[in-house]
Amino acid sequence: RRYGQIIGFATQEIGVGDHVHVHNLAVGELRQQYEIGVDVKPVDYYPAERMRYFDGYKRADGRVGTRNYVAVLSTVNCSASVCQFVREKFRDVSTYYPNVDGVIAITHKSGCGQVLPPTSSSGSAARSTRPPSSSTSSR
Repeated sequence: RRYGQIIGFATQEIGVGDHVHVHNLAVGELRQQYEIGVDVKPVDYYPAERMRYFDGYKRADGRVGTRNYVAVLSTVNCSASVCQFVREKFRDVSTYYPNVDGVIAITHKSGCGQVLPPTSSSGSAARSTRPPSSSTSSR
């Protein structure tokens, strides 16, 4: 695990402080049950008569409006492409859920140690800012 997430499966004993990489870690099939929310019971938060009202906003010209987008947010660069894939997968979401205007991906290009500092004045690329490999742990 790294930051509480499963990153692979040990192929040999890995001690505290040992370098974790392809020589002692492999990709495997993760078997988890994803039955999230199966015991959830719907709750009536509002009385039925209140459910008929539109909770939008009134514009200056008298029209009303609201937007209902689902935002998929990446917290590091490593997940940015996944956010884009999710957005593409749900491109036609309003066909199935007319109350949803769309799905957007909000990403950025930093994190995961993949960002290099700006190039030096000589034009050559600077070294990576990643910590030495010996500091990687399998926590």
